[in-house]
Amino acid sequence: MINNLLAHFVHDHGYLLRDKPVEISHAKTLVDGAMSNVVEKTGVTNMLDCANSKPWKKERAKIRKHKTFLSLVNVDLREWIESVVGPFVPVKSTHIAVRFPGEVWDEEWHIDNFVTERRYQPSEFTCIVGVYLADNMETSAGNFTVFPGAHHRVENFNRTNGGLAHFLEHKLSTAREEMKMGKGWEIVARAGTAVLAHRMLPHTVAPNKSEDNRYVVWFRVTARGYDGESAFTNIWESWPGVCSALSLKPHPEAHAAELAKIETLGLGAMVTCGKDYVDVRVRHAHGEPNLFASMVSVRCTSTGYRFHTNGYICKAMHARMVNTMLEDTPGASLFACAEWISRCNYEELIERWVPYTDRPSAGRAQPDRPSAEETSVRWTFHHLHSRSKSAMMRKWAAEMKLDISIIRSKPGQLEISGGKDMVSLFTERFKCLYWNKKPVMVCPIPTHST
Repeated sequence: MINNLLAHFVHDHGYLLRDKPVEISHAKTLVDGAMSNVVEKTGVTNMLDCANSKPWKKERAKIRKHKTFLSLVNVDLREWIESVVGPFVPVKSTHIAVRFPGEVWDEEWHIDNFVTERRYQPSEFTCIVGVYLADNMETSAGNFTVFPGAHHRVENFNRTNGGLAHFLEHKLSTAREEMKMGKGWEIVARAGTAVLAHRMLPHTVAPNKSEDNRYVVWFRVTARGYDGESAFTNIWESWPGVCSALSLKPHPEAHAAELAKIETLGLGAMVTCGKDYVDVRVRHAHGEPNLFASMVSVRCTSTGYRFHTNGYICKAMHARMVNTMLEDTPGASLFACAEWISRCNYEELIERWVPYTDRPSAGRAQPDRPSAEETSVRWTFHHLHSRSKSAMMRKWAAEMKLDISIIRSKPGQLEISGGKDMVSLFTERFKCLYWNKKPVMVCPIPTHST
């Protein structure tokens, strides 16, 4: 069964990556062979000219049911997929998606089955699973591009507009008018990586400005007992792994309207609720999708709010974060709280808590008036991997005219040196950040005085 942490990620963002690679060499050979056949038959050396041609479609059709592809999803990835959606019907076909250098996808976001008019309507499914047959480690390289959290918006749109029946009649036209998406998240992955995305998660394809083909084989996975129609308005109906890990419940009546608005705007989603509380995970707009800091957990009770930043702001500062929110939005409703969090910039927040003027009145520290006494401080960490924290600390050091050295690894290390007042100011800000284990600090050592 999927663990609680990964279940939260799927629920919040709508997709999941499996980093442990599967064997893909035989599958890659089949695709390369199909491409060679197209070149041989057409005489075209630039596959971009054949991207939507009949020869390329025919060659893919010949191998789309090959057991080499089907064993990827039905055998190699079965246990992983079933941990999320439960037992599924054996997959019988694949979609081979190669994005060639120079290829541009001119469609905006979509959910599958409704992109174009069809002679018949394809069967509904629970999720899509893709397997990368080659590295796709740079952006603007034909990347599978998702809109994290937007599956909640689609669910609320479905509840308001009639679900599957609406899409069968109107395709994507109305949904695209009502749900404008921001910038998508381009997924990067190595060969052998698998990605699983919720059926309702809007997605698209980035232009391929690289010199390499992007190879992914896609499978539509249908959980046993899946009801395609009802799943449009209850998107976790056939996701027992997620439901079991998170104990998902219906919206409580007291907060139903606000929760619907939060989810409709893509700000976040309810996780669970009780007799006198509701727990919501709110998307933090200034971070990339990850297991921790891209979401803020909010508990709303009759007496107030509790925040947890899931690995960014230290726990001791969570109450101050609530107080800051209430200062900015007095008497904040749950929706106003979610809006504030979605706009919150952690760097600006910490600088607001610990401004340059927060120094002893006898000699307030200023970057242009550093203390004559200099000192050096070193911290050793259990690990230091966060790029955003490292960038934040480098920025602070530059503003305070401090020398800084950061070693990002396990263990990690940070050393700063310069004016004593500025080192003290940096330390106060540093302590606002969360670390997996408390960093070990070498006591400040005076270097020299002028």
